[in-house]
Amino acid sequence: MKFLTLTMILLLSSAGFATTLTAADTHDNEMACQVKINGTIKSDLIWASPESSNVVIGDFEGYRIFIHHNANQKFSLEIYDGANTARTYSDTVLRNVGDEVASAIWNRDILLETSCKIHK
Repeated sequence: MKFLTLTMILLLSSAGFATTLTAADTHDNEMACQVKINGTIKSDLIWASPESSNVVIGDFEGYRIFIHHNANQKFSLEIYDGANTARTYSDTVLRNVGDEVASAIWNRDILLETSCKIHK
């Protein structure tokens, strides 16, 4: 099990993600994000989110979703609509486990819901 954990840390490090979290460091959080399209979960991820990081959550049916961890526990959830060159932002301060930022975009064909919360 230790080998598997170390392997995952090394893989995430090589992918550009920060992997070290300490309880004393209030500027790093482990985040959990979920993406739903028309009520169906399409993505459910957990990763470390150090301050000043920008992470692409993924690309879903022409939309690209980002989470930006700005200074002082401020987070921005961004949904980019490439077809219409439009962006939607949800900004908030997340401090405690369970604190959440969410956003949704919809049209006749799609309801895309995204939420990210502090996991631990």
